[in-house]
Amino acid sequence: MRALSNLSKYYGCYDTWKAIKQRYDLKWTVGSDMDVFISMMENNGNNYSAMMQWLKATFSKIPNEYGNILIYATLVGPRPDEACQSINLIQTDLDNYLKKDWMTLEHYKYPEIFIRRTKKAYISIINQEVIELARSCKNCG
Repeated sequence: MRALSNLSKYYGCYDTWKAIKQRYDLKWTVGSDMDVFISMMENNGNNYSAMMQWLKATFSKIPNEYGNILIYATLVGPRPDEACQSINLIQTDLDNYLKKDWMTLEHYKYPEIFIRRTKKAYISIINQEVIELARSCKNCG
């Protein structure tokens, strides 16, 4: 919403943007992450179940090396572009990226990729299976 607002100002059509916002009752809110999580998990788990069904159906239709990217992103939780960057780091710089004694991926060492204004990922807890999953991914990024 903020980007659209700024874009409308840049193009000189902010009044049109305001009219569209009012006509369709568009609003942006600053809800808490906990509210989003609770909403996703409640509602009888429909959102979670639907996501898992979609993931399973998609995985069954594509080659494993691509499906593994989706599984990795689901398990670790980064944005799609961050998931590919993380996989690439596992494949190319694991010794620096992984803190072996804690089994954490240290995203904070790559702030240009993982530290953003709206979502900051400092570490991810993983296991050897997730590392092997990432190693098996192809053509990510």
